Amino acid sequence: AQCLDHHGLYALYEENYEQARVLWEEHLALRQEIGDKDGNALALHNLGMLASEQGDYKQATMHYEASLALFRELKNKWALSMVLDYLGRATQAQGDNERAAIILEQSLALSQDLGDRFAIAHRLNGLGSVSQSQGDYGRAIQMHEEALALFRELGHQFYYAITLCNLGLAAWAQGDNKEAAKRFEEALAISKQMEANSGTGFALYGLGKVAKSQGDYASARALHAEAIVNQQKGPNVADH
Repeated sequence: AQCLDHHGLYALYEENYEQARVLWEEHLALRQEIGDKDGNALALHNLGMLASEQGDYKQATMHYEASLALFRELKNKWALSMVLDYLGRATQAQGDNERAAIILEQSLALSQDLGDRFAIAHRLNGLGSVSQSQGDYGRAIQMHEEALALFRELGHQFYYAITLCNLGLAAWAQGDNKEAAKRFEEALAISKQMEANSGTGFALYGLGKVAKSQGDYASARALHAEAIVNQQKGPNVADH
């Protein structure tokens, strides 16, 4: 079961979704057969994560909620915080920002109880993104700045760069192209140094938005084309 779990994760990273599904469904069946509730809950979470990657957020929600029910029985706070985070993001992707915020606040509270600073930073980032979707840029910036400080202290460069991009988007949405460009350029430099494909793509996408807002359509087109190339390379070790 553990081997199936790990191989499913590798398949997901390689965007081989069908193989990941087959492996994780077998993983789930084995966990159920041996009566391993913790493993069962993890397997359901993984299937939810796979559905999210494929854009099937209704299916993802079903798996996450089944996973949460088991982790609640087990009183596993760390796992509850993790699955709530994924559920909140899937809920946001379906356009329900109000419910997503409630779920992510629950996830943040659990992470704070545990003193898990890395998880706290992640949850803050998620809440910041929800606030941006709601047009509350002041709160979004506050959440992202808190996350940025934690990632800086933890020395996690990839998520530090991703948070810079989130701050860049908040600045861009408010018409502050200068601040947005500054954030995206710093994120781009870090991501390129790390050879993080998704981080590089995100920063280039943001710089393209800035260029478009400034009427420089040729640069915007070139930046977005380069962003696509980086995203098509798929995630690598630096992207996690």
